[in-house]
Parts: sequence; structure tokens; C-alpha cells
Amino acid sequence: MKFFSLLISIIFVACLCVQAFAEEIELNLDETQQPVQQITSPTPIILAPKWEEFCEPGYENVEASDRADWFNLLSFVKSERAKRTYWAERRESFNKYLNYCKAKVDDNDRGECYTDLRQIELNKNEVYNSQRKQGLYQSDMIIKDSSK
Repeated sequence: MKFFSLLISIIFVACLCVQAFAEEIELNLDETQQPVQQITSPTPIILAPKWEEFCEPGYENVEASDRADWFNLLSFVKSERAKRTYWAERRESFNKYLNYCKAKVDDNDRGECYTDLRQIELNKNEVYNSQRKQGLYQSDMIIKDSSK
């Protein structure tokens, strides 16, 4: 029994010492540590949009053509020229806005400008696709949906 009480006393004293020693270390660490600065996550960088994201395949690098010749008598030639002109004008407008965005100094402003440009082009694509589906006349032509 004497041995058992001695063992409990030793364990009790050891626990008190360990606890006191741990508090002392903790206090020493608190005195030597620098205040922790709150780290903020950087804002994500928004990359510049590319014309190919919005353009109909095959019309990425078309040039506007307003030349009139006897081929315009054929409706498919006239329709194709009008479509090429449409995409060429859209590309020109896109590039002007993109250059405007690239001229911005602040990354946040530039990112917002890129986001606005994407939204503008997506809206234009929605209108274009809606007109194609409805078969509305544009520049004396009917843009037909090729998926039918």
C-alpha cells in the first residue's frame, strides 16, 4: 500500500511540474513572437478574352468586303459577304475595346474591363443566334441556322 501511495504522489507531482513547465514555455513563446499579420488572399487575375471565344468558327480572321461585282447577283454569295462583313466589324469592335482594357494601369480595373467585354460579346452572340434562329433579314439576307 505504501508503494501505491508513493506512486500516486510521484505521478501527481510530475503532472504539476509538467503543467507548470508547459505554461512557462507558452509564456516565453508569447513574449518572443511577433504579432501575426493577417494575410489576405490576392484577387484572382482575370485574363484577357480572346476573339476566338466569341467568333463563329471559320470567321476568326475575315476581312470586310464591300466590293460590288456580278457575283452579288447570286444570293448565297451576297449572304456570305454580309456574314463575313458582320464578323469583321465585330472583330474590329472587339479589338478596340480590348486595347482600351489593356491600357488600364490597375489590375482590378483591367479585370473588370475584361469581364465587361466578355459580357458584351456574349450578349452580341445571343442576339446573333436569336436572329439566326428566327430567320430575320439582315443586310438583305436571311441568316439560316445551319444545324437544321
